[in-house]
Amino acid sequence: MPLLFAIAIFVSSALLFLIQPMFAKMVLPFLGGTPAVWNTCMVFFQAALLAGYAYAHAAPAWLGVRRQAAFHMGLLLLPLLSLPIAIAHDWTPPAGTNPIPSLLLLLTVSVGLPFFVVSTGGPLLQRWFVATGHAAGRDPYFLYSASNLGSMLALLSYPVLLEPAFPVATQRWWWSLGYGTLVILMFVCALMVWRAPKERAPAGPARQPVEPRVGASERRGAGDNLPSPPFRGRGVGGEGGERSPAKAPHPRPLSPEYRGEGRSIAAAPQNPRPHALLRLRWIALAFVPSSLMLSVTTYLTTDIAAIPLLWVIPLALYLLSFILVFARTPLLPHWAMARVLPLAVLLIALVMLCQATEPIWLLLPVHVVAFFIIAMVCHGELARLRPDPKYLTEYYLWLSVGGVLGGLFNAMIAPLIFSGLVEYPLVLVAACFLRPAEEAEEEEEAKTQKSRNQPRKGKPRTTPAQKRVAGPSSTPRPRLGGVVVHLLPALLPGLLCVGLMLVFWSRGWNKGLTGGWESRLSLGLTYGLPAILCYMLLHRPLLFGTSIGGLFIVGLLNQGVYGQTVYRERSFFGVHRVCINAEGTQYQLVHGNTFHGLQYRDPERAREPLLYYYRTGPVGQLFSVFSGAAAKPEVAVIGLGAGSLAAYGEPGQHFTYYEIDPSVLRIARDSGYFTFLRDSKAQVSVELGDARLTLKNAPDHHYGILVVDAFSSDAIPLHLLTREALALYKSKLAEGGILAFNISNRYLDLKPVLGDLAHDAGLQCWSISDLDLDDAEKNQGKAPSQWIVMAARAADLGSLARRSGWEHVGPRRNANVWRDDFSNIFSVFKWN
Repeated sequence: MPLLFAIAIFVSSALLFLIQPMFAKMVLPFLGGTPAVWNTCMVFFQAALLAGYAYAHAAPAWLGVRRQAAFHMGLLLLPLLSLPIAIAHDWTPPAGTNPIPSLLLLLTVSVGLPFFVVSTGGPLLQRWFVATGHAAGRDPYFLYSASNLGSMLALLSYPVLLEPAFPVATQRWWWSLGYGTLVILMFVCALMVWRAPKERAPAGPARQPVEPRVGASERRGAGDNLPSPPFRGRGVGGEGGERSPAKAPHPRPLSPEYRGEGRSIAAAPQNPRPHALLRLRWIALAFVPSSLMLSVTTYLTTDIAAIPLLWVIPLALYLLSFILVFARTPLLPHWAMARVLPLAVLLIALVMLCQATEPIWLLLPVHVVAFFIIAMVCHGELARLRPDPKYLTEYYLWLSVGGVLGGLFNAMIAPLIFSGLVEYPLVLVAACFLRPAEEAEEEEEAKTQKSRNQPRKGKPRTTPAQKRVAGPSSTPRPRLGGVVVHLLPALLPGLLCVGLMLVFWSRGWNKGLTGGWESRLSLGLTYGLPAILCYMLLHRPLLFGTSIGGLFIVGLLNQGVYGQTVYRERSFFGVHRVCINAEGTQYQLVHGNTFHGLQYRDPERAREPLLYYYRTGPVGQLFSVFSGAAAKPEVAVIGLGAGSLAAYGEPGQHFTYYEIDPSVLRIARDSGYFTFLRDSKAQVSVELGDARLTLKNAPDHHYGILVVDAFSSDAIPLHLLTREALALYKSKLAEGGILAFNISNRYLDLKPVLGDLAHDAGLQCWSISDLDLDDAEKNQGKAPSQWIVMAARAADLGSLARRSGWEHVGPRRNANVWRDDFSNIFSVFKWN
C-alpha cells in the first residue's frame, strides 16, 4: 500500500512541474517576454497551488475523509473534458490595453482546473494514507520525499528530454496521458480508504508530543538576560521510552534523532497542537530556502555566468533537500549540516564582498553548495518540527504559504524596493538567524563532561531545558544599554572593516581584484580579518547573523570590479549599472557581468561607437557599405543598450529602436551618461515593448536594415530566433532589405540555428566571427563579436559578402528548424 500511494504522489508532482514550463512556452509568442507576463503566470500558479492545498486541508475536515474521497473522484473527472490543454486558435491579447486581465482569464480557462486538481494530490494522498490505518501512517511524511522526487525528475526531464524531442502539441498529449494515469491511481487509493475502518488510528504505539526547542539565540543572543519565548509543551517522548507530560514538560535539548543517531530527523515526534509561534516558524523556514533559491539563480546567471538552463541546478537541489530530510534513513545528518552552515555563509559573504567573478569552475560550486547546505538546514528543521499526522494538511498549507511568500518577495517586491540584488545577502542573514543552535551548546557541554570526566562540583549545573523551565521570571528584562553592550561583538567586524578600508584607501590600494598585488592583498585583509571575528560568534546565531549583515552593509562602500558605479537602476529584467572604468575615460553600461554599452567621456570622442559596434568590426562594415547614397532610409534595431548603433545614423535616415525594458531607455536617453541617441545625425525613435508584439505594428516592407541585437544578459531570447519570428522580420523588410543578428555568446553556438532558419525562409545567410582582437584594440573599448546577415539575394549584400572574414552559412543536414513550439538548446551548446 505505501508503494501505491508513493507512485500516485510521484505522478501528481511530476505533472505539476511539467505543466508550468509547457504552458509558458505556449503563451510566450502571444504575449512576449515582458516581466508582467512571467510574473502573472507565476502568481497564478502559486495562487492555484495555495488553493489546492487549502482544499486538501479543509475538505476532509468538512466532509470526512471517506466522503471527501468520493467527492474528489468526481472532481478528478472534470478536467478530462478540457484535455489536452490548448489555447483557442482565435485568441489574441487585447491591443492597446493592459493584457494582464486577459492573460489571467486565459490561464483560468486553459489550465486552471487541471492545475488546481493536480495540486491537491500531494497533501490529500498523504491524508488518505493516514486514514487507511496502515502502520506506516503513524509517520506518513516519508511520502513527501516521493512528491519532491517526482517534481525534481520532471524539472530535469523537461529541458533535457521532452523539450528537445517533442513539439508542444505532442507534449500536451503526453501530459493528458499522465493525467489519466493519475486518475486511475487516485481511484485505487480512494478504494483503499473506503475499505479501511472509519478513521481508524494507525497501528503502533501512540506518539507523544514534543515542543520545538528554543535556539541559542533566544538564550545567548542579544543578551543572556533576554527572556525566552513562551513555548508551552505538554510532554516529551524520551530516548528510552515514553514519559508522562507531568514529569517532562519540556524536551531534551538535543535528541539522538537530531544528532543523526538511529532514526532520521524525519522520525522525531512533534507537537500535535501547532500554535501560532510554531506556524510562523514553519513559514520562515519555508520562506528562506524559497527566496534564496531565486536569489542564487539570479546572481549566478547575471553576475557569474549566463549559462542557459543554469537555473535548473538550484531548483533541483532545493527539491533534493526535501527528499533527503524527509527520508526514513538519514543520508546527511542534520547536526552536521547545521554545523557547516556558518562556514558556508562566511565563504559566500567573502566571495560576494570581494566581487569575485572568476574562476567560474570554482565560484559556481561555492554558491550552489552553500545554498544546498542552507536548504538542508531549513528543511531539516521543518522535518523535525512536523506535527502529528492529524495536522498534516495544515502543515503543508503553511509550508506552501512560506514558499509562495519567498517567490513573491524575490520576483515582485525586491525589484521594486531594492536598486541592487539586496535580497541575496538579506536572506543569507535570515538563514543565520534561523540556524538551530541547540547542537552547539550540547556539544560544548559534552566536551566539558568528557574533559572533566565527572559532574561539576559545587553549584549544580543548569541544563538548557531547565533554563527554559525557569522561564522569563528568573532574569530581569535588559535595558537598551544592556542590549547595545551585548550586540557590540556583532558590530566589531563591521567597524574593523571600515577602519581597514580607510587605511588602505589612504594609500591608494582600492582597486580591488582589478588592481595590483597591493590592492588584492588589501581587499583580502579588509574582509578576511573581520570574517575571523564573525567566526568567533559561531555559536550565537543572532550575533553571528548580525555581524554578517554588518559586513554586507560596509561592503557597499567598496568600489566595484567594473570601476566606480555612478548610476544604478533595477527593473524586472535585472540590475543595470553605469560605471566609470578604472582609467576614468569611459562610461560602461553593465548588466550582471555583460557589457551592453560603452562610450567615451571625452565629448570629442563621444560619437565613436565602441564594444561590438566599432567601425572596423562586422556591423561597422555593414553600415559602411550602406552609407552615403546607398544608405537605407529606414533602419530598425531590436535592443537598445546604450544606443551605440545610432552613431551610424546619417541625415535623412530614421532609426527605430524596439526595447522591452524602460530602465534601459532611461539610461540611454535621459541619464546624461550616454549621448548616442541625442547626438545621432539621424532621427531616432524608441518603441517600448517586446519586439515580437510591437514590430507587428510597423508597416510591411518598411525597413531597409533590421538589426536583432536583443540580449537577456548574454543570450538572445529564444522566442526571437524561431521560424515565426523570422517570418515577421522578413515581412517588415523592404525590397533588397537586410537582416543582421548579433549572435555573440559565450555558451551557445547559434550560427547553425540561423543557417537553418535562413534556408527554411528562402534567404541567403552569411556570417563573420571577429574574435581575434589584440590588447591594444581591447584597451580602446573594442569587444569580440559574431554576426549573421541575411538577404533574399547575395547581390542585396553588395560588397559585404566579398569582404575578408565573411563566409556563407548553409543548413544542417536533417535539421529540425526552431519554432515557437520547438527548440533544442542542447544541440547548440558549446561543451568545450
